[in-house]
Amino acid sequence: MIRQFLSRIRQNKHSAREAAPAKPILPPTFKAANEAINALPPEPKFDRAAFFARLREGPLRHHSEAQVKGTEAILDAMEGSPISWVAYALATAWHETGGNMTPNRESLNYSINGLLASFGRHRISRADAEKLGRKPGEGALSELRQRAIANILYGGSWGRENLGNTEPDDGWVYRGRGMCHDTGRRNYDLSGKAVGIDLLAYPDALLDVTTAAKVMATGMKTGRYTGKGFVHFLPSKGEASAQQFGSARQIINGRDKAAEVAAYALTFQRALVAGGWE
Repeated sequence: MIRQFLSRIRQNKHSAREAAPAKPILPPTFKAANEAINALPPEPKFDRAAFFARLREGPLRHHSEAQVKGTEAILDAMEGSPISWVAYALATAWHETGGNMTPNRESLNYSINGLLASFGRHRISRADAEKLGRKPGEGALSELRQRAIANILYGGSWGRENLGNTEPDDGWVYRGRGMCHDTGRRNYDLSGKAVGIDLLAYPDALLDVTTAAKVMATGMKTGRYTGKGFVHFLPSKGEASAQQFGSARQIINGRDKAAEVAAYALTFQRALVAGGWE
């Protein structure tokens, strides 16, 4: 009985080996195409070490790990984009973060004169500026006063029309965050949808460097900030000129500091070339 059982198992194993499918043979045309693909040289990789080495030679030298981390997050977010677009994204982040390349939260620690000069009386009255603004010799404003300032500057009819702020505390809750300071309920909503994160519920997610880089990249590509994107000012192939980079400031903030940001972009562009960005 046992011998018959073992004999049956051996027969089944033998039948299974005979029934095993043969290795597929590619038709000649497919085989030739496959060999041609395998023979292609590997795609050139961007040399980040060469990129940062070139930056160390100029004014945009990175001194901290946080700077490097922020720059690398932007390089990742802009992967596959034209060199001029990448250079301008890096330049924008450098300018907007004061060279830290780290996302941050907007400070409303304004002096009286700073409020009036920066925003004008159509956004805040002199009476409110004198009541809430920092007085000569006074230390940093309390959160309570900064909150009141934010809700005046970004609230009311101006905030509703320009930022989509509809709730009394929206000016403060959705004040500027990120690498280029997304501001207002509408921008947080659109930016969150672009990267798959609920920024309305979790606004501080914009302080994460990877999220901030992705938000800035998608915003500058699609024209989410001003209605203008990279494609309106910068070439889709090859390097950009100082004039083109100057015009690209309209992607973020009109012509404010346009020449300064353009100079940063030229420096980043040279470093990208050194690293072999294509």
